[in-house]
Amino acid sequence: MMKLLVGDVVRTQSARFPNALAATLEGEELSYGELERRSNELVQALLSAGVKRGDRVVWQAEVSLEPIPLFFATAKMGATFVPINPRYTEEERIKIIAHADPVLVLGDANSGHESIANLLKRPLTGNGAVPVPEEDDIHVIFYTSGTTGEPKGAVLTHLNLVMNAMVSVFDAHRGDPAGLLITRLRSRGVQQAG
Repeated sequence: MMKLLVGDVVRTQSARFPNALAATLEGEELSYGELERRSNELVQALLSAGVKRGDRVVWQAEVSLEPIPLFFATAKMGATFVPINPRYTEEERIKIIAHADPVLVLGDANSGHESIANLLKRPLTGNGAVPVPEEDDIHVIFYTSGTTGEPKGAVLTHLNLVMNAMVSVFDAHRGDPAGLLITRLRSRGVQQAG
């Protein structure tokens, strides 16, 4: 039986429609082929940085397309993507990072964290073997203030994300599951965090 994995969604779309538009923001465009290439490049960089299946990678930044390849890279290797909404206060961001217990924190130049560009400049190490995720692996933790005003992590697995996309895809995106996942990221604050 085929596994329902987030990384396979973009891999499939890239094979079928490499030049099709995966995402756009303020004139910047990202095709499925480029998204697949960038996410694969990031998988190797993350592995070289010591990220393993089940590890958490935090992303803190303003709105951009930059976290989308990171989202899919973490998916492909079974790591957990933890975006931080830039609207949170500094105190909330510190609490979230402490609670998430990441092995790596990345962000834009204003975040004070290592950038994706710098991560990609690190020398590659290891054998390049990519861990194989499972459907029930946690892929995303979205922090939300909830009813108490304190950020709490909402956990989503590969299966949660892919099934949600499959249920909605034909109504909202005419057969484009990767486009729906990207839209869901925006609605959950990832674009605000990226």
